[in-house]
Amino acid sequence: MMVAFFGALFRSCPGWILGVKLCALLVVNQLSINEAQATHNRAGEITYSHVEGLTYEILITTYTKTSAPADRPWLYLYWGDENDEPIDSLERESIQLLEDDIQINLYRGNHTYGGPGVFEIRVEDPNRNQGVLNIPGSVDVPFAISSLLIIDPIAGHNNSVQLLNPAQQNACLFQTWIHNPGAHDPDGDLLTYDLVPCRGFDSDIIPDYVPPDEVSPNEDTFEIDPTYGDVTWEVPQIAGIYNVALRIQEWRSVEGQLIKVGEVVRDMQITVESCTNQPPVISAIPDTCVVAGSFLSLIVNAQDPDGDNLDLDAIGGPLSEVENPAQFTDLGAGIGQFVWSPECPEVREAPYQVVVRAEDNSNQVQLMDLESFQIRVVAPGVVMNDVTPIGNTMVVDWNPNECIGELPAWKVDAGVYSVYRRVDSLDWDPDACETGIPDDLGYELIGTVEGLLNTEFIDTDLLSFGATYCYRIVTEWPGSGESMAGDEMCATVRKDIPVITRVSVESTDEDNGIIEVRWSPPTDADTLIFPGPYYYNVWGSTEGSPEEIQFHQTAESPFLNQPEQGWFHENIDTQNQSWTYRLECVSSSGSMGYSSPADSPWLSIEPDDNQLTLTITGFFPWWVEGYRIFRLDASGEVLIGESSQATYFDTGLVNNQSYCYRVETLGNYDGDAIEGPLLNWSQEACAKPFDYTPPCPPDFFLESDCVEEINHFAWDNIVGCADDVMGYQLYWAPVLGDSLSPIVQFSNPESLTYTWNEWGNRGTLAGCFAITALDSLLPGPDGELRRNESLMSDTICVDNCPYYFLPNVFTPNFDEYNDSFEAFPWKFIDSVDVRIFNRLGEEVFQTTDPWIRWDGRHRDGGMCADGVYFYTAKVFTIRLIGIVEEQFSGELHLIDGVGPINE
Repeated sequence: MMVAFFGALFRSCPGWILGVKLCALLVVNQLSINEAQATHNRAGEITYSHVEGLTYEILITTYTKTSAPADRPWLYLYWGDENDEPIDSLERESIQLLEDDIQINLYRGNHTYGGPGVFEIRVEDPNRNQGVLNIPGSVDVPFAISSLLIIDPIAGHNNSVQLLNPAQQNACLFQTWIHNPGAHDPDGDLLTYDLVPCRGFDSDIIPDYVPPDEVSPNEDTFEIDPTYGDVTWEVPQIAGIYNVALRIQEWRSVEGQLIKVGEVVRDMQITVESCTNQPPVISAIPDTCVVAGSFLSLIVNAQDPDGDNLDLDAIGGPLSEVENPAQFTDLGAGIGQFVWSPECPEVREAPYQVVVRAEDNSNQVQLMDLESFQIRVVAPGVVMNDVTPIGNTMVVDWNPNECIGELPAWKVDAGVYSVYRRVDSLDWDPDACETGIPDDLGYELIGTVEGLLNTEFIDTDLLSFGATYCYRIVTEWPGSGESMAGDEMCATVRKDIPVITRVSVESTDEDNGIIEVRWSPPTDADTLIFPGPYYYNVWGSTEGSPEEIQFHQTAESPFLNQPEQGWFHENIDTQNQSWTYRLECVSSSGSMGYSSPADSPWLSIEPDDNQLTLTITGFFPWWVEGYRIFRLDASGEVLIGESSQATYFDTGLVNNQSYCYRVETLGNYDGDAIEGPLLNWSQEACAKPFDYTPPCPPDFFLESDCVEEINHFAWDNIVGCADDVMGYQLYWAPVLGDSLSPIVQFSNPESLTYTWNEWGNRGTLAGCFAITALDSLLPGPDGELRRNESLMSDTICVDNCPYYFLPNVFTPNFDEYNDSFEAFPWKFIDSVDVRIFNRLGEEVFQTTDPWIRWDGRHRDGGMCADGVYFYTAKVFTIRLIGIVEEQFSGELHLIDGVGPINE
């Protein structure tokens, strides 16, 4: 700590170029006058703005005592890169004098970073005030401020918040104190606020720092509103100086997630004095919204408990940081007025914050109350041109949003119109804060149109003839949030072609099946253009057939608007395929058009363990709202359930037993032109449940004991999975990268442990292991025995610890003690190549036996003489990665040999 402190002083030494001795003298002098400088730093923060590319402008703001003997015409700045060294100093740009002997100092400079990253910009100065009550020994603790600059190519460039309310505000004993930094974010990012400890040496947290309320002898509260940034000290109880730090973090929505894009920390001083003054009180101001192009006016009321005159003003982005600024007027008598007419440049998703300040004119400490409120500027809704029905589609057309003329081209191109639809009109007039379209109004988002110059949408959804559809448009561009919903416009789909109402399987059979087809006539057709007589053609095909066939033609009739008609399609295969139909109405002047096609409901069944999964598929021109499921038994059709989904699970069944079903669909067209519900039957379908569901892979554990040459395996079934586990299969791959192969099967489901190599007959521990769970072995639908096997557990790999050592002496004298040169007990060895040489370099023995077992005989049969021999050994170890060759050599002593010398 002290080294860093002296380093800072040394760098600040104005005469350092004259020599080390002069600098050392200046350092000593500085340390000796700390008390004289102790009233220098009171508050400060670092903000920044993007210039271009990777270049940012950094602004340091400090609040100091004007009359203090210490001054800072320049400050050293840590840019946060280049190994965190202070590589620049910034000269003071300007001074602004405030009341109470306080001045604001501004230091500004540009810096270009090397690339994306998170950079902590820091300033550290040795002069923090003496006697700060919540920082013990404050005169010896540096004043440090920092901000985070985050360069993220995905989030885009960031400009930090600008703090519009000066960090200068004193307090009275036992009177509530409130401060707000007046943060404005030029990019419209979401802001959050919290309190953080003050920082000292190397910008580290001051070890003994405590919040101001912990200094108070009685219960107290010092807190910050995380949304609005109001810092409130409920009851200051001890007069003196306090230091606090508040952090403002910026958050931006990137690909649907909020990510942090920057932060600024303000360190400020609060001086609590003894006085009898009470702070003024501002009446609460609610948050509000305003549509761009309209007018907002708010009246502010404030009172002073002591009867002092009040000065009212306001700060915030709308008053100073926007293209079309607001105005705040102090009308006197504690009344103020805020007025604003924002335009399209002010539209943004994040609300603007305004802080109203009321300060009394007491002859003691002047106290202040703050009231923060937020304003959301909303884009206006679009103006609808027309909704045109064409057949059973709708063409929706609107004017471009009026804001596009004031948006940059990239925002116009990236903007989106969201198209909402509902059946029948709704009398709904949203207020300015009700953006977009609420979920409970019956509107459905049916599509989007990209690019704000594109203003047409064709609704090809499942629209019903005779129904009225109403549309609204919502605009959004990057950073704007949802606009007001545009006015509603409606149109009705004319029922000028026939409409199918029923395609129902009445009998299921491979040869003699029957489907009933019914339709509703084109009641809105123009009979002057299409005079009678009339007849209908029934067209259709089987599923997947590309060719449409005319199945039937009705008799002619002079009347078009006759009751609903129908026809039975008989002697067809309804057991193995579904059918598609459509109707053509023909007048004396020709075809009037075709209905939308409609399928017969098709029931498919998927067997599983003790259950069958029933699914209904098909194309239907009406909305299907429900399904009634019937199971067929000896007594007939039994209703077993209802569902709003096209899939139904019939559970609790007996495996390998046949079950048959039929499903009735319940549908409706939009509107009331065709009465519902529309009831249509599927074919009958049968299936047998069978266990096709494998168990879950077990949780697998392995503990390898290389000393004992044992692998201990254990496993557990996963809770909540199939409960029919009847065994387990252990898999092994001896070498890393090899395929796992089954090695041991356990038929007892209670067997949850296994010891590998328990009797030493495996020869290795190495390999990769996994285990699976097995369920019952039962006859399948084809009669063959089969069982389900789970996916493999996690694969666990272990290695051997090869051991191979040789002695250095043996006595081949046939006394049965140490008569041969043998390896010590070894393990995990595949083979060896050991060669023994005499002192002349002649090879006298060679073996591939890991035990060696040399009895001292020369390779020609005679005994070798006593003496020193040398050996080389190639040892091929068994490892996880395969056979690994290791080499070593040494010498051995042959003593008391009984044979002749043979060298």
